Amino acid sequence: MACIYGGFFGAGLGVILTAVLSITEPNDIRAIKALKNLLATCVASAATVIFIMQGAVRWPETAVMLLGALIGGYAGGHLIRILPGDIVRQVVIVAGAAMTVIYAARYWF
Repeated sequence: MACIYGGFFGAGLGVILTAVLSITEPNDIRAIKALKNLLATCVASAATVIFIMQGAVRWPETAVMLLGALIGGYAGGHLIRILPGDIVRQVVIVAGAAMTVIYAARYWF
């Protein structure tokens, strides 16, 4: 179910996979993040192929998103190597909680 959701809304997939993978290996956030990225890449690749085949891709906007994703991916990969695991875990929790509150407020108010 996470893969179907992740193919359409990749940002939520990262949070879901991090939570599920943390159950199996709670003390190694770097390994969790690496596996999460691998799984998310597989899901996104499959969804991308389907969207392209259906003609649902707007290429100018896609190019801008790709540039941002590449910059963010390299920056995140660098930060995960130099930051302590506890700090990374806290940032993930705070970011997830903040997004939940913001999107819930936009939806209900």
